[in-house]
Amino acid sequence: MRGSQHEDGQHSTPPADPRRRVWPLFLLGLAVSGLLVGLMLGRLMAPGDVQLLAVQATNGLELYFDREPAVQAQDVEGAYALLIQAQGAAEQGTLSLAGGDVKWRVMPSAQGLLVYLVATRPLPAQWQGIEEGETWRLVISLATE
Repeated sequence: MRGSQHEDGQHSTPPADPRRRVWPLFLLGLAVSGLLVGLMLGRLMAPGDVQLLAVQATNGLELYFDREPAVQAQDVEGAYALLIQAQGAAEQGTLSLAGGDVKWRVMPSAQGLLVYLVATRPLPAQWQGIEEGETWRLVISLATE
């Protein structure tokens, strides 16, 4: 044992193992499998989109959803618009108020449901969300000037 060279195989240092190390690959496989299983379970457990169940015209407008959606309101003179993060069918109608008629329309779009209320006069309106058991009701109240 004069040096560390491989001369004729008569020394105490074993030759390097030509096989690949399996342990790092095994751990990588476990991590990837765990990630994929977690993604599948998350997809199964995630709730779907909020659904519009019904629209009812009263002194204002009442929209019924299966759970609470995100709502953004915009008030423009003579119109009131809501963007609701939900899915549903298109509907339209007319409301009769003391100040005149108000036309309303529910339209699906890429961002969600658009709810428009249009009148010939300024339209003071406000919305309020109410949870009722398993449903959620969005009440749009209209005031006459």
